[in-house]
Amino acid sequence: MRLDNPDLTTDPHAQRAVKDETVAVEFAATAGALASAVGLNHYAAGDALITGSTGDRWCVSRDRFDPKYDPVAPTRLGSAGLYRNRQVIVLVKAMDSAFSVARSAGGDVLQGNAGDWLVQYAPGDHGIIERTRFERVYRLLPSVLGIDHVQLAMPAGEEEKARAFYRDLLGLPEKTKPPDLARRGGCWFERGAVRIHLGVDNNFRAATKAHPGILVSDLQALAELCRVNGFQVLPDAPLEGFERAFVTDPFGNRIELLQKV
Repeated sequence: MRLDNPDLTTDPHAQRAVKDETVAVEFAATAGALASAVGLNHYAAGDALITGSTGDRWCVSRDRFDPKYDPVAPTRLGSAGLYRNRQVIVLVKAMDSAFSVARSAGGDVLQGNAGDWLVQYAPGDHGIIERTRFERVYRLLPSVLGIDHVQLAMPAGEEEKARAFYRDLLGLPEKTKPPDLARRGGCWFERGAVRIHLGVDNNFRAATKAHPGILVSDLQALAELCRVNGFQVLPDAPLEGFERAFVTDPFGNRIELLQKV
């Protein structure tokens, strides 16, 4: 499988990783090429020729090397010796079949096997890391999986107003708070993946800009229900694929209502 300038920033299977490795570096006196584990690497005079802790060899153009590696004493910057990579976050993806991708420098085409990792150092700048080497020198970073709930603030002692709006008007069932949290006041309203938690803030100020966006089945009907119950509804310019409007809860918090069209 040939990959044509893949963009891992939009790939849902991509992960973040950092590398922590001390490597041996020489600087090329003349242009040439070296054989890496994933293909031929052409280099120019002055480029860094690197031998990793796993014995793998590759080259890095000088303009990319200096921002990414620091010399390990007594090595001086620009001299041959030991260098340690700066722990810059990169995007990586484990590949389940053989693949190839072009390097940004030199035009070389790198070859990877099933289980190897595609790495994106920057837009259009890719590499391939063999599976066992990746396991030794790279560390995957934690990922955000989703949003568990949205927290809004409310004044103390106004739980009934919260129930009248979120439970009775919007139709979100109230969920009993754990005893330790119930003593603090506030209410939780949840239906499936929609979870809106109201917490008491003794220095309450309404959120008039930041807001949750709630998908609804019938925007016009819900907007009318809000109006007849005394809540102002402000239509807004539609987004592609959605109609939408804004309403404020009893405490002045801004709520966006959206319907897919």
